[in-house]
Amino acid sequence: MALVERARLRVTEDWIVIDSLNSTTSTTTSHASLFLCRNTGRIFEKQERPAMEQSPTVDCIIFGIVGIVELLYNNYLVYIKEREWIGNLLQHDIYKVTQLEWLPIFKRTGDGAKKNQLYLLSLLHLALSQTKFYYSTTFMLTRRLQTVDSAPIDDQVKPLCLSADRRFFWNQYMAKSLTEKRLYSWVVPLISGFVQCEVFSFGSKVVRYILISRISCERAGPRYHCRGSDGKGKVANFVETEQIMTYYDNVFSFVQIRGSIPVIWQQTPNLKYKPKIEIYSSKTAEKFDSIHLEQKTGEPRSPFTSLIRHFEDLQKDYGPQVAVSLIDQKGSEAQLGDLYQSGTRENFPSTVVDYIAWDFHRFCKGMRFDRVYQLVQQLEPSLDSFGYYYRKLGDYSFTPMLQKGCIRTNCIDCLDRTNVLQSAIAEAIWTRQLRQLQIISQEQTVKDFVLVYSKFSNIWADHADAISEYYAGTGALKTDYTRTGKRSYRGIMVDGWRSMLRYWKNNFLDGHKQDAYNLLLGRVQLQNYQSKAAIPSYWDQLSWKEKWIPLLCLISFVFCIWSFLLQNVSLKYRVFYFFTSFGILLRGLSFMISHGKHYAVQPRLATLY
Repeated sequence: MALVERARLRVTEDWIVIDSLNSTTSTTTSHASLFLCRNTGRIFEKQERPAMEQSPTVDCIIFGIVGIVELLYNNYLVYIKEREWIGNLLQHDIYKVTQLEWLPIFKRTGDGAKKNQLYLLSLLHLALSQTKFYYSTTFMLTRRLQTVDSAPIDDQVKPLCLSADRRFFWNQYMAKSLTEKRLYSWVVPLISGFVQCEVFSFGSKVVRYILISRISCERAGPRYHCRGSDGKGKVANFVETEQIMTYYDNVFSFVQIRGSIPVIWQQTPNLKYKPKIEIYSSKTAEKFDSIHLEQKTGEPRSPFTSLIRHFEDLQKDYGPQVAVSLIDQKGSEAQLGDLYQSGTRENFPSTVVDYIAWDFHRFCKGMRFDRVYQLVQQLEPSLDSFGYYYRKLGDYSFTPMLQKGCIRTNCIDCLDRTNVLQSAIAEAIWTRQLRQLQIISQEQTVKDFVLVYSKFSNIWADHADAISEYYAGTGALKTDYTRTGKRSYRGIMVDGWRSMLRYWKNNFLDGHKQDAYNLLLGRVQLQNYQSKAAIPSYWDQLSWKEKWIPLLCLISFVFCIWSFLLQNVSLKYRVFYFFTSFGILLRGLSFMISHGKHYAVQPRLATLY
């Protein structure tokens, strides 16, 4: 069943009509029209195109329907207004969504909680505008190539929305109104993450390289509001990264994954640069949200229940794992690393989960990031054992080589340190594949081709920025090394600026961002906000003292500056004014830090799970 990839949207007072403009000979979709009644909300499809009795208020071309978002007093149709062609994978076009728009379905809305509705709309705008979406109308972009090729024939002819990998199908909830009515050809499955296609020349030999990262939507959210695992083993910032190379009829694919440490832990933002890591136990249970816990019993059966479930799922999806942990083996991260290590080694043999602890900051001290290749050499036996996917197009007598396992990398955020290692592993695998096809000699590596390596490094640096922007709110740190192979002082300054931006966003913006993801993915208890009682605002959750202290700090800071500017006052009084104001400022800041969890913006919406 072909997807509707281009359509005409018309909106009148009573109807929303979407006419397929597919240039296909298939009669099932090429002349179909989708109708949404603005009085009843009814959705249906007809094979003929109607004449409009009313003059449309909106008449435009769109490139696909994302779905329908149900809010308090209206439902909103979300559609792709603008797109950018990224490239093609095995003759299948891949697009990046550059503009999403939405319009109200019902022409009248209830008065109700108007303030609540406006807040929810602002969250919808935040989620749709700050998330990078990609799609293909002819290829299962939610699945890696090996699973696409090995899928049963029945799955290969299913509509894309039915065969999609639910972990990476970001608009699954929004598409529910259409899939429940079997309107499959109108649903465009979206992934979030990163896609880039490039052509590389090795002399006269030209290869295509495609890098695809799929961010999981099962435990989505920004870093300090989404850590570790839930009770079902779903982890924060889980990303499947696949690199694909094609050369004539040769197709290669290699997959590696990242994800937060799969035990129950959290780092609640509290104005400190690095909030305290809290690990779930019977003593700390009251500090944890119900989203972390078992729905049946109220608590995990053992400290490692989440970890066991997580790796059992990975075993089914990818095969054996090498779990590489790059976190510090001292300080606040050490306790978490010790728990991770004991959990894997007590519950899985090394042939199923092989745990490797490698303190990135200790080994790469002094900006010696090149030492990460020592770790890649340590992983060589596993890379040999796991292999990569390889097949020949059109050669049905050729038995494909399968990737039999996966490298799972993490640091504390699964961002900056993880990016450095994953790019080094990708380089090593790509070198192997190029040697196999004799595009380069057995003595050569990708680094020997300066222009190729520069472009390759920039792809991976752009990829690192994309994943980091999703989870931390800024581009990645250490990307100067990923781009150039060297650590620079300019790169350190850029990292410092990005670290300050992360601090601001993590404390004062990411609470709203978590609410936005929860709303987008259908995890908000909307019925709680249908009364006229407003959703609690940031200021409503502060005590009167907590509201006034920041103002007092601001006034004290102004007086500190003013004490230096006084000219007709003796030095003794100026010193007195300064130290008095400075003392009040320090007391105020100390109060704010001690009440940091109240000042940092937390999510405001109640969730279903």
